[in-house]
Amino acid sequence: MAATDFVTESQIDSLTTTIATAVKANETAAATNASDLNDHETAATGAHAASAISFSDPGDDYTATTVEAALAEVKVIADAAAGGGVSINDAGTNSTQAWSSQKISDEITAAVSALIDGAPGALDTLNELAAAINDDATFTTTVTTALGLRVRVDAAQGFTSPQQLQGRQNIGVITSTQDFASDFTTAIA
Repeated sequence: MAATDFVTESQIDSLTTTIATAVKANETAAATNASDLNDHETAATGAHAASAISFSDPGDDYTATTVEAALAEVKVIADAAAGGGVSINDAGTNSTQAWSSQKISDEITAAVSALIDGAPGALDTLNELAAAINDDATFTTTVTTALGLRVRVDAAQGFTSPQQLQGRQNIGVITSTQDFASDFTTAIA
């Protein structure tokens, strides 16, 4: 049987029914005619052995001749279909063993801790980070634009007339009540 073949529940149910029928036939034969028990058991077991492997691939070689042997073969097939009883190995990573649920939980916790890398509780999720930047998908553009509109002291800038007016109003240059012309005229007199 190939590694990808699986024994279905209906196949196991069919096999169980066949086994039970064969066993019942043997019990009935033994109760009615003890002298023919050996002949009936051989016939029932042979019939069962043939039906027990009827679901298998034609290339498989099953040799069960008794109910017990047939059940043992079915168990081997079922174990193989279920993964053959994969063992738990928390020490390493490979394709033939699995981690325990505790090891998986520990690995997830470690990965999350490494991802947030000590971020404060208010900024340790993507949603909190998005809220911190006002859910602005173009945050870098917004910040770059805002910084470009700040008055620099280390280089000349080309502001529009409305921007220059707003800048003077922001620092109180235009709203001054001081009459510099009158002050000058008074000072030189």
